[in-house]
Amino acid sequence: MDVGSHSRGYVSQSKGAMLRATQHNSRTDMVNKYDSTRGEPVTRGAASNVSVLHGSYGRIVFVSDIRGNVRLLNQIASETKARAIVHTGDFGFFASDSLPRLSDRVLRHVVQYSPLISPKLRSLLLDTEGSALRQGFISNAEAILSEFPQLLDQSIALQVPVYTVHGACEDIQVVDRVRSGEYQIPNLHLIDEANTHALDVGGLRLRLLGLGGAVVMHKLFDHGVGQNNLAGAQGAMWTTILQIGELLETADHVYDPSEVRLFITHGAPGRDALLTQVAHALRTDYSVSAALHLRQVTAFNEFGVNPSLDLFREKILHSHTQFEEVWDAVKTQVNQVIDPSQRSLLDRALQVVLQIPHPITPGGRDESSWKNTWFYNLPDAPFGSLLFDIHQARISVETRSQGTSFASRLQPKSGNFVRANVALPRLPDGTMRPSGPASIPKSPVSSNHTVSESSENVLFLGHMGGAFPISEADVRAYFGEHADGVVRVQFFPAERGGRRDKEEGRLRTFVHVVFESETKAKEALACRGRTIKNTTVVPTLEPLTRKAPHEHRDRKDRTERPTRPTTTESTEATEPGESSQATERSEAPNFAADRRPVQLAENSAEPAQRQRNAHPRGGRKSRNTAGSKDMKKPREAPVRAADPSTEKPAMSSGVETKPNDV
Repeated sequence: MDVGSHSRGYVSQSKGAMLRATQHNSRTDMVNKYDSTRGEPVTRGAASNVSVLHGSYGRIVFVSDIRGNVRLLNQIASETKARAIVHTGDFGFFASDSLPRLSDRVLRHVVQYSPLISPKLRSLLLDTEGSALRQGFISNAEAILSEFPQLLDQSIALQVPVYTVHGACEDIQVVDRVRSGEYQIPNLHLIDEANTHALDVGGLRLRLLGLGGAVVMHKLFDHGVGQNNLAGAQGAMWTTILQIGELLETADHVYDPSEVRLFITHGAPGRDALLTQVAHALRTDYSVSAALHLRQVTAFNEFGVNPSLDLFREKILHSHTQFEEVWDAVKTQVNQVIDPSQRSLLDRALQVVLQIPHPITPGGRDESSWKNTWFYNLPDAPFGSLLFDIHQARISVETRSQGTSFASRLQPKSGNFVRANVALPRLPDGTMRPSGPASIPKSPVSSNHTVSESSENVLFLGHMGGAFPISEADVRAYFGEHADGVVRVQFFPAERGGRRDKEEGRLRTFVHVVFESETKAKEALACRGRTIKNTTVVPTLEPLTRKAPHEHRDRKDRTERPTRPTTTESTEATEPGESSQATERSEAPNFAADRRPVQLAENSAEPAQRQRNAHPRGGRKSRNTAGSKDMKKPREAPVRAADPSTEKPAMSSGVETKPNDV
């Protein structure tokens, strides 16, 4: 984004936002939250913010992006035997009155990735746009934003303490109510720039320092509609420079060298050098974050991935340059509206953000945080978690993930396995290639298997536009442990008659997956809710409804009598509920009775040339020849001249493949 052009529009709205924030003396409020006798912060509405996990042993699990699926937290706690959960954002802070405050874009994002919405309902809602999507969401009783309202009325209870930062997709008004104590939920604790919590396990204290929201460089000085330094609007939340400054001051007030410091963020420090600078300034031992939506937990430290400190400095310099461009654009306007208390927070943040690590000189002091700070990035909660096993002041780290399926790489026990993306060997010279339109290669089927395609053993996998292009290997990887039952993946070309400026050879954003049996297909439905091709796209997986078997002609009968159709009518392969294979082949009339046998002269090439001209697109050849005399005889039933624009070429198998189906 052009910083200069954006800053002009930004300053006009940020003046009011910063003036509203000026009414709340952030630094004074923060200092008042600390007990002067103990030097420790006090949580709003609570006597202390230190939670003691009794005993010398404890397990703490870290998860991310439950997206309103609160019950999943209890399930994870039960499976891991964790005594506390730390969540890294996108908790699902939506109340029953949040829908009108969400923009259409945020609402579509929630619908697309919510684990609380069934794939069928998701497909129905995503097929609509704008107000129609919102109206469809309101009118459907099954569509819910989050289970957070059930936490409020205590129909759902958290079994263990949960500590969370807010994410990038939350209702700012709900977050503010939780933060202020208006919403009281047992075992739910919000950690942010003003609220820090500590967990005491066997005498070892873990300090949780949190920073929520997305890190967007051009929004660091924009508070949106937020109060008390919270920033957000229309269902989205982000981080501001004042939040960073307040977090640094909070960390200074509670600093204790005997504690283990954890930096909990929604943004990923591994991708954003600004957060990396903040993590080092906080002197954190561990940084746990989300936002990348990976399939595995990733772990690294800067010393392990950068050969030298100079390369690390280049990463910081790049972030430094981006921030300076924004800061130079808004510096004058910010200085006009900021008050003295906010000035201290701004100066504290600028001191860290504008600082660049100095090169290491011989005999100089090495940066211990550069070597000792470990960064962890989490997948979404359904796909994996991070576990701290604490025993006798020692922290052991375990990572758990759903894993990546490589079933598609396994070769079948019998039959030749040919990958779709491997080029086939060149045919010898003089070898005739099959006539007719090219078809997309189908999955090989072992000769030991006889698969009967019916509605029971075919699944529809659709709404994968965001993940395209998709290969057969990607589809098999999606099914994971059920991929061994897949015998064919059917792709469909985009319909004809589209825009000519778009490239040809495009495919539809759905496929039909044929399984060995109905049992295999039903077992594969357990893959619902998975993402595909290492993306955040969650495709729709449903059984394919087809016509009854008695409505089909016998397959053998159709292949034994190759004919040419008289109509161009076809039905495209569609989504579940509509006919697919049953309608992609039509019975062609027999024209044999309308033609008299024609005898061609032995050395005459003219009638043959005339025959080819009559069927310029590869129509069916006549099996009889006649002399020139017989060619002049009138026919009893004249045949219409072939129209190249409507005539379909006949497949070598004798079964017609329509232009919109394969």
